Amino acid sequence: MTAGGPGFTRDNAAAFSSAPLARRDVGGSGGLFGTPQAVSTASNEDSRTDRSSSLGDLRRSFVTWLRYITVRGSDRHHGPAEANMNTHNRWITLVAALTASVWLPACTHPADIDQDKRGVQQVLEKYLQSVKTADLKLGSEVWLQGPDILVVTPFGRFQGWDGVRDGLYVNFLQKAFTERSLQPSHLAIHVAGDAAWAVFDWTFTARLADGQPFTSKGWESHGYQRTSQGWRIVHLHYSVPPPPPS
Repeated sequence: MTAGGPGFTRDNAAAFSSAPLARRDVGGSGGLFGTPQAVSTASNEDSRTDRSSSLGDLRRSFVTWLRYITVRGSDRHHGPAEANMNTHNRWITLVAALTASVWLPACTHPADIDQDKRGVQQVLEKYLQSVKTADLKLGSEVWLQGPDILVVTPFGRFQGWDGVRDGLYVNFLQKAFTERSLQPSHLAIHVAGDAAWAVFDWTFTARLADGQPFTSKGWESHGYQRTSQGWRIVHLHYSVPPPPPS
């Protein structure tokens, strides 16, 4: 292409290379249970901050380049030759935008995802402990403290920490049982940015207030949110098998 054309010329390359590039090393009836613990260390926060800064610099560099070639393609009278060049330029811009939309989200390190999964699992384990002990203080460290959390169970629906505390921990775990143990299996944890979810099967063994043993099995899912204090549960849903046909 000729100098001054709307394509990616040496001048464009110089403008792109002078932009603030990011680092390139990015490379079934009694089943309320558990307590997770959200662990957030200073090093983890620093790692996320560095990663966010790198991605932000990379996006800004890409936007700078897009603006440059777009301006170069529109800052002239449009004759037949220029119209063809602008059409070519728009194709370049489209291909670059599509490439960036696929490539930029992939810049998250797998190691960071693994670290987040471990953080979620720690909170899940703390949740299991809070179910075993029916400990309100421990439970408050697992759940997001606010009106938006939601719990759905076979015996009721509870919203907000106050509703979860009274409906799940006090009236169910404390009053209905003297002993409790919730064991998960087939656990799957997924993380997407500041949100995460966990799905597992569970077995709940306990002793009722009248001394009788109790066992149930079912399935459970959690929704987690990343906060300044670490991961917190914001949603829980569990279900039990249907009764056998009569």
